[in-house]
Amino acid sequence: MNTPSTSTSSQKPPTELFPRWWAPVHASSWDRVKEALHRDWEQTKAHFSMTSGLELNQDLADTLKQAAGVEAIPSIARANEDPSSARFEDWYLVEPALRYGFSARTHFTQYQAWNDEVENLLRADWESLWGRSWEKDRSNVRRGWEAADQSP
Repeated sequence: MNTPSTSTSSQKPPTELFPRWWAPVHASSWDRVKEALHRDWEQTKAHFSMTSGLELNQDLADTLKQAAGVEAIPSIARANEDPSSARFEDWYLVEPALRYGFSARTHFTQYQAWNDEVENLLRADWESLWGRSWEKDRSNVRRGWEAADQSP
């Protein structure tokens, strides 16, 4: 496991923990799609909440085109925001699981689809890496895995 960067806030988990199979190729692939998924996350929150999220006119087609590099990723439309503000905190809580799932999919190419074997492998690795409940993060790990399937 690589050494994590320390977080300045005790309320946010460190976002730079990596499984032992992590390689630079995973980082470059993840960086390409991270902001597209961030926009999708904010749009989803806006659809389901009157108090959080941003209306970005973002749909799945936009997210996929942005993640593939076919469409430019617009600004998140937040002037001078501090990423440690409460508005961003939930993204920083889900981003590690999305990144982990996305990168696991690009690493474990022998698996054709998400299945029980994949889930058990990732669960063991996730829980030993993060010390967090798999059940809490499972859906976001899978969402990251499925986003990698849509990426070139």
